[in-house]
This record gives sequence, C-alpha cells and structure tokens, in this order.
Amino acid sequence: MGLERMASCVQDTDTNMDIDIFVPIVRAIAERARDAYGTEPRHDVLMRRVADHARAVTFCIGDGVMPANSHRGYVLKRLLRRAVLDGRTLGIREAFLHALVPVVGTAMQKPYPEILQRADKIAAVIRNEEEKFLGTLDKGLTLIDLAVKKAKVAKKAVLDGATAFELYDTYGFPYELAAEVVEKEGLQVYREGFDAAMVAAKAR
Repeated sequence: MGLERMASCVQDTDTNMDIDIFVPIVRAIAERARDAYGTEPRHDVLMRRVADHARAVTFCIGDGVMPANSHRGYVLKRLLRRAVLDGRTLGIREAFLHALVPVVGTAMQKPYPEILQRADKIAAVIRNEEEKFLGTLDKGLTLIDLAVKKAKVAKKAVLDGATAFELYDTYGFPYELAAEVVEKEGLQVYREGFDAAMVAAKAR
C-alpha cells in the first residue's frame, strides 16, 4: 500500500487526491477554472490530474530535469502540456501551471522545504514552456478538429500519420497527446505513418 493510499485511509477521503497535500492544489485549480470541485465528475478528474501533474513537474524541475525532446525531459514536457491541455478543457485559457508551484511548495514544505526556496526558478521554467505551447495550442486544436471531421466524412477510424506528425513538428503536440485528443472522437492515429514521417524529417 502506497503512502498516499494510507493517508487516504487515515483521513477517510474518497480518493488519494482528496488528502491534505492535494486539497490546496485542487482548490487553486478550481479557483482558476472558476469551477467548483465536487460538482462535475468529469471536471473533478481533470482537476485531480492537473494537480498530480503540477506536483510532478514542480519536483522534476526542482531536481534539475528540464523540458526536452528526449528521455526524461520529454516525459516532463508531456506531463506539462497534458496539464495545460486539461486546463484548457476546464476553461483556463491563460498560463496557470507556473502559479501552482508555490501552492505545491507550501503543501510539501515540511519534508521538502527546497521547493519553496527554488519556487521562482521552477515557476519561470514552467511558465516559459507553457507560453510556448499556448502560442500554438489553438492552431493545433483547429488542425485536429479539421482532420477528425475529414476522417469522419471519409468514414475512416484512423487519423493519418502525416497529420499527427505535423501536429508534433509544427504545433508541439506529442504523438501521445494527439492520440488522446482524437481518441475522444472515436479515432486512432496511424502510428506507422507518424513514425515514417519522423524518419523522413530526420533524413531531411
């Protein structure tokens, strides 16, 4: 049994995300979304996921991991952009994830005081990455929407890999993020086509 699950049992909460270290983070997200936690199950899931990702990226950057296009830096970038996209679904259109750093730091300050000590630097890295992604997010989502509509008109269940690669190469959508977005529309992304476009781009 994990520590957070034990805390959930001791604190008698419905989920691990309702324990004391997560509640302030979730509340801060709900405030920015101008939403009430606990009233809409689908929104609750998004708020909890953003809270979990906010804590993860805060600690990763605090430990020296920087957003990158490979290895652990790529995982960090995916977590960060997933949280931004979830925030957009919640109605948050501006950069917000960086503002959660001091909230995370305060919630975890007893065992990890260094997070608050480094909060400004951590927040600056997150904000820079957020703003870069937000700069292309609307265009990327528009492209996905058009591609999904075309696929449905053609009665295809798969989004072509070239479009998925364009989303990645031009708009900064990792393959996994694009796949998740189109999955909500009942489609899948042609992975082999994406990989082929990636190989061709590297060759160029």
